[in-house]
Amino acid sequence: MKICIASANLGGIDAGVEMPAQDLPAGWRIEFKSFADGDLPARPLSLTPRMQSKLPKMCGFEWFKDADLIAWIDSAYTVASGGLAAWLVEALGDGEICLMPHFARRSLAEEIEFMTRHMAAGDRYLTSRYAGEPVAEQVSCYLADGGFEDQWLAAAGCFVYRNSPRMQAAMKDWLIECVKWSSQDQLSLPYVLHRHGVSPKWMDCSVWNCPHLKYTGHVALPPAEAAAALPAASAAVCDAEHRAGPAASAWHIVQVRRQGYVHAEALTEIAECVYFGLRRLGVRAFYREPPPGPARQIVFGAHLLDQTELDALPADAILYNSEQIDEHSDWLTSRYAAALKSRRVWDYSLENVRRLTALGARSVQFVPVGYAPELARIQPLGEEIDVLFYGSLNPRRQAVLEALKARGLNVAALFGVYGEERDRAIARAKVVLVVHYYPAKIFEIVRAAYLFTNEKAVVAECDSDTSVEPDLREAVCGVPYERLVEACVELVREPEKRRALGQRAHRIFARRREERILADALSLGAASTPPPALPATLQLGSGKDFRADCFNVDINPAWGPDAVLDVASPTLVGSSVRTARFGAVRLEENTFETAVALDVLEHIGDLTTAMSNVLRLLRPGGIFEILVPYDLGLGAWQDPTHVRAFNERSWLYYTDWHWYLGWTEARFDVAALELQMSALGAELQRAGRSLEEILRVPRAVDALRVRLRKRFLQESERLEARRRQPGPQRPALRTA
Repeated sequence: MKICIASANLGGIDAGVEMPAQDLPAGWRIEFKSFADGDLPARPLSLTPRMQSKLPKMCGFEWFKDADLIAWIDSAYTVASGGLAAWLVEALGDGEICLMPHFARRSLAEEIEFMTRHMAAGDRYLTSRYAGEPVAEQVSCYLADGGFEDQWLAAAGCFVYRNSPRMQAAMKDWLIECVKWSSQDQLSLPYVLHRHGVSPKWMDCSVWNCPHLKYTGHVALPPAEAAAALPAASAAVCDAEHRAGPAASAWHIVQVRRQGYVHAEALTEIAECVYFGLRRLGVRAFYREPPPGPARQIVFGAHLLDQTELDALPADAILYNSEQIDEHSDWLTSRYAAALKSRRVWDYSLENVRRLTALGARSVQFVPVGYAPELARIQPLGEEIDVLFYGSLNPRRQAVLEALKARGLNVAALFGVYGEERDRAIARAKVVLVVHYYPAKIFEIVRAAYLFTNEKAVVAECDSDTSVEPDLREAVCGVPYERLVEACVELVREPEKRRALGQRAHRIFARRREERILADALSLGAASTPPPALPATLQLGSGKDFRADCFNVDINPAWGPDAVLDVASPTLVGSSVRTARFGAVRLEENTFETAVALDVLEHIGDLTTAMSNVLRLLRPGGIFEILVPYDLGLGAWQDPTHVRAFNERSWLYYTDWHWYLGWTEARFDVAALELQMSALGAELQRAGRSLEEILRVPRAVDALRVRLRKRFLQESERLEARRRQPGPQRPALRTA
């Protein structure tokens, strides 16, 4: 058996790959070839070196006729071990192609959003490689194919495939797509494999943590050439990104609060979002308590500081600007403007970035507001409020509210109300209204992000010239000022349309993972992402009820589950397992939309650990479907492997009394509880006996079907849960 590994460095684009001696499996041979200019003569009038290198990348079988397996290593990598070849052979196994999952993004939709956003901001690397390429049209073409499911994205710099007729045809097709559309080959790969009916296997690492390869990066155009092709504002944005410097070992999220100034709390959710995103990256981050040692600051609310306080900030502090840059803004004072010009700045708006650059800011970086599942914590409380508005009032805002009242709607307007009191109003509202205060016409994503995260229907003032990021336009009912009233009335009267808007907003916004945004902003390696095409439903104790649409786990390998796992293992979350259907799967927090345990929980000894694991694995709002025997039913103890039975009070410690289990971040709510009656119970129901009477009759109830919903705790719940934990307690600290 023979594996052939190819690489290419044409036109001196990169440093080239060198292959150390390899330890091969028994019976295997290796051939390595790094293609250079002498192998593929330059064709400057028809092919760039990068496009020409795709010939051996995608059609290596034309050179390696006798190969059983063919692998490709981009010249952006350095081979770091002698185990590379054996690892590639093992990773492919009996598959047709094995790919490396993208370290940060999971779909073509996410990739094109990332490219569009960063190229608009003038990213030198992307612009030097893909400027003028029809990448957006390419992805739109693929997504328009109803049979194609956009479920994965590979880092196409390393792969291995079987030298078979079907894979040769697929690889030739891949080359054709690159010639037809763009040299960004990871955009075309998912669609090509779909078209050829090939399901990839997946390597158990990313570009940042591969044990056999070190990613050193591609060389783009020389900086002077790249900068010359960009407008001055975009070049300034790029300079800010490339001056990020080494990552700090710890970060301190500083939220400026003034005594008696309640409006500083308006920045709480965006500060929390950055804090949670850093934690998801595995970075040490501190928000509501001071760090125990040195930590780099990210400052929210710097516009509230006086000159002395601004001067006292550490030189490496990052100012997170949350204010609209508008000449009419009361917050754009001369001292704050000077600080924005002289310090490193993060800004949520590309339009703000453009305006700050025009004002002379030297180090401003576009860092969009992202999705943090920990902030999905508002539970519906009814919808007696038709339209909710919160924020300060001026005549143009007041006029809309008065017009809504004149149409007979129940309108609530809050000012100076934040935190849980404001959240209770959001929970009771059908529609939340967002109206510009200043004529800056920048969409208020700082306000809307929290609403999107919690599936609220948002009506917002959006004109043709309002600055809204393209991926968010479908998340909001955006209309001109003159149509705000009609849009609110329509959604208030049409609950299905309103519900669909809230769900769509959440679905769209959830693609903007905050940890990925921060990994990019800080030049960090992103956390490992779940493998592609992993089902949204986790089935526990699948046994003989294996479901193709689930990720099936069971403790007994005889049933042939996707993974043999003990759901009560304290090391379950964060562990990795190899599967036949999905390759290497890492069980990360907030992965599954649904978990199912039918006739399973009664078999688990350490149920509290199992329930904790399910809570962590579910996404915010995720549902845990449970079927268990009732403690007075015949089936409760007929099975000798049962270790417990249940009644309607068995869920209290996983819901209202969550703090008993040490749950200080998230909990379950009981979304539904259904009693399954025996024949005796059904007879008692027909006889008119009350439910309270029936529950006291042995053998009247057979089972309980329970639906639990995950949610993250409100701040007051978190503080109370922590207060109730054993051990010495500290008073909560506020960061000034």
